[in-house]
Amino acid sequence: MSERYAELEDIYVLLIEDKEFILLKARFFQDQAASVDIATQTVRLRLDLAFDTTTEDIVQAKDITNQVVVVPLPYEQDRALILDRYFDTLLIPGDV
Repeated sequence: MSERYAELEDIYVLLIEDKEFILLKARFFQDQAASVDIATQTVRLRLDLAFDTTTEDIVQAKDITNQVVVVPLPYEQDRALILDRYFDTLLIPGDV
């Protein structure tokens, strides 16, 4: 299991025999694009970094455990805030 942030580009529904598969195409942000702002207890995202082209851009919807909202910060250029109702900074060792 990994924690990655991506921008959803498309949704595909495949029907193979009697099984339905939902695939999501996404552009993933680089791992170093995300950081935790301890003062506000939120994840910040750098938008000025190129997307990660080394990872697969198609994932099965069943593999997604959490969806978030990316909101650009109006007072910081090329930065966004991740709105995630399940995020908990107490899970980050050494930061408390």
